[in-house]
Amino acid sequence: MNFAIFIDADNFDAIHAAELFATIKKLGNPITRRAFGNPIVFIGKNGWKEAVRKFGIEARPQVNHVDGKNIADFALVIDAMACLYTGRYDGFVIASSDSDFTSLAIKLRDEGKCVYGFGDNRAPESFRNACTSFVELETQASATKVATAKSATAKQSTTPSATKPATPNPTKPAAAVKQKVLYAGKDSAEFFSIVSNLRLSKATTLTRLKAVMKNQRRTGEEADQIIHEMQRLGIVVINAQNKLAWCNDEKLKTLMQQHTQA
Repeated sequence: MNFAIFIDADNFDAIHAAELFATIKKLGNPITRRAFGNPIVFIGKNGWKEAVRKFGIEARPQVNHVDGKNIADFALVIDAMACLYTGRYDGFVIASSDSDFTSLAIKLRDEGKCVYGFGDNRAPESFRNACTSFVELETQASATKVATAKSATAKQSTTPSATKPATPNPTKPAAAVKQKVLYAGKDSAEFFSIVSNLRLSKATTLTRLKAVMKNQRRTGEEADQIIHEMQRLGIVVINAQNKLAWCNDEKLKTLMQQHTQA
């Protein structure tokens, strides 16, 4: 089977790229591989720059002509429809957790094509059910990590020691160093402080959120980076109409604890 892969790089994390392509290659031949998103997601070590090189992906960065419009999603849909009518593909892959691609998945499936969705646990039921099959990569990655850890622990506990280990000389424990995890060029503490202040603004649209950030003297590029990180972490969800939904306060609190601890 020949596949066309369409990646929503604003929504789908590059850390899942290896698992995505490993799974697809078991199903068929991914002859077309394209990623769409804001230009910033294709820059730097934490974005799609390395994955694009490693997996032979065609990067298609999209610059919004008007603030508040997500042109990358539209470009992805247009390209997918163009590929559909070439007749070259047996199946399509949509890598995203965004409900906006539900209609695209339904159309491709109605045309007799296999549609495989790949995303994380944020993916809505509507998108999952619209696909022929949906793979939740985040769950698979976590399960593999847990299984590997259990295996290593079991091996360590059952392997007899060849010699009695020497008693180490008491030494003064080294002071723990708290690592600063960076988000959008800011360490975790600063990033979540910004997020908390934005949450209090109660912005309900992308346009309003950018206006709040402009009032806080943040440049357009800085605002885009912060918004992209909030989307990636599931703090906000922005639909095709630029309506903005925040995660609940309890989830935000949990995220802050997870990402600010050393």
